[in-house]
Amino acid sequence: MAQQLSSEQAVSISRISALVVVNALIFQEVLSNDDGRVQPLRRMLQQSDLVGALGSHWRFILDEIDYFPIFDVASAVLMSLSSSTDADRALRSLVGIALRVVRQRTALRHDLMGRVYHKLLVERETKSLATFYTSVPAATLLLKLALDPSRWETKWCEASQLTEFRVADLACGTGTLNKSSR
Repeated sequence: MAQQLSSEQAVSISRISALVVVNALIFQEVLSNDDGRVQPLRRMLQQSDLVGALGSHWRFILDEIDYFPIFDVASAVLMSLSSSTDADRALRSLVGIALRVVRQRTALRHDLMGRVYHKLLVERETKSLATFYTSVPAATLLLKLALDPSRWETKWCEASQLTEFRVADLACGTGTLNKSSR
């Protein structure tokens, strides 16, 4: 039998879900600047069925570009939305927020999503959800340790070997390590 959520838990889940969607929207907009196959958010806003348009486009991003950690969970959240005018209005509002964040480029360089995540949730909620914030300095240290040339047989000066090189951040959260690697 499913356990009933308290109102506090429901609010926490709604906040986290909104953050996951905004994070994906921000990534989509940033990707659209670098990859012509990715639709900019302003174009998506022109669609009457925004949930369907984003869901379809995120499926393309998942299948063709492989940003699984960002878009898989966000797609699941998106597809769980009801097809109501309130949900559409809320999603359009999240798109507006994502566009404002992307316009303020400095916000993208300082792990905004990690900080917002922890502002949205009070400390006791993050403990009960077993979620933890990786600071930018810690992420940078982890990245430098993971990519230490003495730990790999990779020839870093050969492009062919670099295209084959893979490192996974299995607990990627808001993507701090992904952002640190750029």
